This record gives sequence, structure tokens and C-alpha cells, in this order.
Amino acid sequence: MAPQDTFFEEEDDTCPLCIEEFDLSDRNFRPCPCGYQVCQFCFNNIRNNMNGLCPACRRPYDEKTIQWKMVTAEEVAEYKANVQKNRKKRAEVQGQKETQKRDTEKESRKNLVGIRVVQKNLVYVTGLTPTVREDELLKTLRQPQFFGQYGNIQKISISNRKTSDGQHQSLGIYVTFEKKEDAARCIQAVNGSQNGDRVLKAQLGTTKYCSAWLRHEQCTNRQCMFLHELGDEEDSYTRQDLSSLNSINSQRPTSNPAYGPFFQQG
Repeated sequence: MAPQDTFFEEEDDTCPLCIEEFDLSDRNFRPCPCGYQVCQFCFNNIRNNMNGLCPACRRPYDEKTIQWKMVTAEEVAEYKANVQKNRKKRAEVQGQKETQKRDTEKESRKNLVGIRVVQKNLVYVTGLTPTVREDELLKTLRQPQFFGQYGNIQKISISNRKTSDGQHQSLGIYVTFEKKEDAARCIQAVNGSQNGDRVLKAQLGTTKYCSAWLRHEQCTNRQCMFLHELGDEEDSYTRQDLSSLNSINSQRPTSNPAYGPFFQQG
């Protein structure tokens, strides 16, 4: 591939040393006969704090050879008008870039509708039939003999479900741990364990993207449990992907021992 060499023109004159734009007085300031132009700030810095030599030709700066022209009122007015014009132009360009960026992000986020992202600190447990009242269940599940034994818990959410026969209540429990390692230990211990006549299933939970975030809008729900930032691609799955993956995992034999009520050992 040929090198992408190009010429370009700078929009504003800048000092080659401090890279600051020349003000109007700097534009009319020529400190060296060789024509190498620097701003007055850098000129004074070289004269007072450095070697006093022109950075280009290495000639000592001499007050007698400095060229400097007084600025007229017309030049000041023209300069101020150009500064204002350039600021407006830069603001318009920046605004166009930001609009284009938002439009691009909106378009790309459309592809994330329906995508589920695995949360490595979130455990989803099914097959649990509670033996305590509903108002005590959340507190019970946090106790050390239950989910609390695996690590610090950020949040527990419970969804009520019915079994296929429509008779017995089954719970879907989402446990969010502070650490993903604690979630992994929980899954290893709970998955395949016995809860009465039911076998518990435990796996990493997934979540979807917040609908407001997908529209590039501010989410106003402080309790929103969905994602508000882009998840890792390797942890993102379509509904079909998850269906196939969970179907395969559910057919794998488990070797966990049969635990007592919930999954309390002994």
C-alpha cells in the first residue's frame, strides 16, 4: 500500500514553539532577519531564560533588527471579526460531528434490541419451592445458610412462576453478588442440588439493554435493572443462542449432593 502522504494548510497561524495561535500583535512581529516567526511570549522566554538565539538560524536576537509594526484600529476590528467567525465555524463543525456521532450510535444500538448480556456476578436459580412466608423470603435467602454463604449480596429479585401443570408455584430467583467469583461458587454448589422433590438449576443470569438507552435517551428510572452501557461482545447472545446453550447445559449430568430445604447442607 502506498504511503498516505499529504499536504495540509493550517487554518490559523500558530507559534511553532508553544503551538498557540498568534494574536494580532504577534502576526506583525518579526524578531529575526531570517524570517523565523515566534510569538512575543516565546521570544521573551528565549531572551530572558534561555540562550537568546533564534531557534532557526541560531543568530543572537538583536533589538536593532526586530521588525514590529503598530496595529491600526481597522486591523484590530478585522482581527476580532475573523476570530468570531472562526469560533462560530468551529462550533458548527463540532456540532455536526456530535450529531453524526449520536446518529451513528443510535443506528448501531438498534442491533442490540433483543440481545441478552451475561452478567458474571448475577445468578439465576429455578426449581425453588419456598417453605417460608413471602414477606420473610427475601430476608431468609440472604442468610448465611442460604445464598449469603457464598459472598456479599448486592440485590435479590424474585419472580413468581407456575409449573407446567399450573398447580405448584415455582420461583425464579436473581441473586446479584458483589464479586463474580462468589457467583461462580454459588452456581457450582447449587446447580443440581435437591430441594424436596425438585432439582435446583443455577446458572449465570442475563439482562437486556435499557430501552431508553437504546433510543439514546436518558433513563429516568432509578431502579432500572437493565444495561446502560455496552456489554462485552463475547458475553452477548441472541435469544436463539441462549435457547440452544441452555438446552445443552440442561442435559449435562450434575454430581452435586442432595441438599435439604432450599440448599442448606445437612
